Amino acid sequence: MDINDQSVVLSDWRTSKEKAEEGTDCISLRGFTTATEREKSRRVSQRVTCHTKSFPRLTRTVKPKAPPYPAHFMYHPYRINPLEKEHILREERYKITNEGKLLSHFLCVDAGLKVNTLLVSLNPNSTNAKCFYFTALYAAAMVNEFGPEDPRTAGCVLALPLANKASRSHHFNRELVFGFLGAFFGILGAIGCVTLYKKWDKKTKQDALHQVYVTSVKSQILPNTGAKWFQIGELEQATKGFSQRNLIGQGGSGSVYKGTLSDGTLIAVKKFFDMDSKGDEEFINEAKIIIKIRHRNLLPLRGFCVTSDNLNGKGRYLVYDFMPNGSLDDHLFNVGTKRLSWPQRKNIILDVAKGIAYLHYGLKPSIYHRDIKATNILLDTDMKARVADFGLAKQSKEGQTHLTTRVAGTYGYLAPEYALYGQLTEKSDVYSFGVVILEIMSGRRVLDASNSSALLITDWAWTMVKSRNVEGVFNVSIRELGPK
Repeated sequence: MDINDQSVVLSDWRTSKEKAEEGTDCISLRGFTTATEREKSRRVSQRVTCHTKSFPRLTRTVKPKAPPYPAHFMYHPYRINPLEKEHILREERYKITNEGKLLSHFLCVDAGLKVNTLLVSLNPNSTNAKCFYFTALYAAAMVNEFGPEDPRTAGCVLALPLANKASRSHHFNRELVFGFLGAFFGILGAIGCVTLYKKWDKKTKQDALHQVYVTSVKSQILPNTGAKWFQIGELEQATKGFSQRNLIGQGGSGSVYKGTLSDGTLIAVKKFFDMDSKGDEEFINEAKIIIKIRHRNLLPLRGFCVTSDNLNGKGRYLVYDFMPNGSLDDHLFNVGTKRLSWPQRKNIILDVAKGIAYLHYGLKPSIYHRDIKATNILLDTDMKARVADFGLAKQSKEGQTHLTTRVAGTYGYLAPEYALYGQLTEKSDVYSFGVVILEIMSGRRVLDASNSSALLITDWAWTMVKSRNVEGVFNVSIRELGPK
């Protein structure tokens, strides 16, 4: 038959089984654009549903490699397949009415093409074939699986991406995961930035406080002295990081380390234990006193160092000249150390006496050492004695016969009036010096736990004198080699 001046053939394309199952009559529309094509038997089938009481359900499937322009296809009740060549078929849809008339639905397809053109213009890189097919079929009243209320219908008609539930769910879940991850890392980043800022701000403020502390200590010492300010790096390098191998002594207020400066000078670095304000007072007091002293029998101070940081807290260091022969205590009591001769002992006693006399009468105001003992008397290369460690020293006041202060010093060396009443005078140092002389002459420690009857050296000596055994107070080497 002829439709719009074209030759068409109407035939039933279904099998007998399909006819029985569907219960409706359908036709196959075969069209050829030219006689040449008809002669070459190049035909295509456009299978369509008929005008029936109920439309068959339609399932859409599209070839994976379909051309981006979706105007060329053939319909099947259960699938839609694109055609490869544009010129083969001019899509026309016909419906047989109850009166037996063929109605053209080309306008519906044309409307679908317009929708597709709009979609392509909005996103040229995407193929909207599915959306076009669905739009065209829905507009042609060929789809009854999805109604106007279905989101997929609105998606095509309104030029929105068409996706099935699984696809939408997959994309939604993926977007949700990425959204949560983005928010999570964003929050972590914000927290990290805030934390870093707070740490930086805290460190800045603490560094400022540390610097204020260091500056405060320097201002209390440097204006009154010519002391050298050492950097902590210099002292660490000199003492090999305050190694235990370099430890040469330890007292109540700190440890003493041997060190070598970059120019080869040997030094002794006293590192203070106490880190509170009391330690600051003792440190500053010792620095102020010793830096002004210039006497051959007093240990000179080379300089000092003060540090403050979050890791190590406060650090206070005094730098002295190194005394190669150690302390008097080492030569009197250490096993393996060469014993002192009588002339050496006598010279040490005289050197200490000169140093104490200078403190009491050579300075105005005078200075009370308060801790004269064998470990605080050091010996230089020539075995000359030097009084050291002025951490407990006090300056006297004009017009006062004594100072009333807290008791400080070493048990056994303290004068009775000072130990009992806290009254400090020059006699307190003289008493301590007398105990040191007893140690030098007897070779006995100030405290001897092996003698239960006389623990203190002063009690032991007094017992010997009362028993008319004065010679027994002196060491054997002194009795044999000493003055007659």
